[in-house]
Amino acid sequence: MLRLKRAQMGMGEMASFSKTEPKEKLFIKGVVEEENGKDIQVGYGIEGYFVPANKGYFIQQKRGKGVDAKILIDKFGNGIVKSLLVEGKEVDFKNVKEEL
Repeated sequence: MLRLKRAQMGMGEMASFSKTEPKEKLFIKGVVEEENGKDIQVGYGIEGYFVPANKGYFIQQKRGKGVDAKILIDKFGNGIVKSLLVEGKEVDFKNVKEEL
């Protein structure tokens, strides 16, 4: 379980990591996928997001320049990607130019 704390602009950031459900209710469940010494890789079920056909180039261009995801988390710690944000603004793929 990854316990989250509120950060700037309503974002969440890691507060702690444990194998048990935290008493604080803002957390997301994950599964350890790989462990290598001190490093671990955890999957949260939010690693992928469907981008409409011919619209992915827009996101690729913005990668590393403020691309975030809006994640909804239920009371059981299950997360789902609701939308993508670029530079703090929700992406409306209907208005994104198609790739050439």
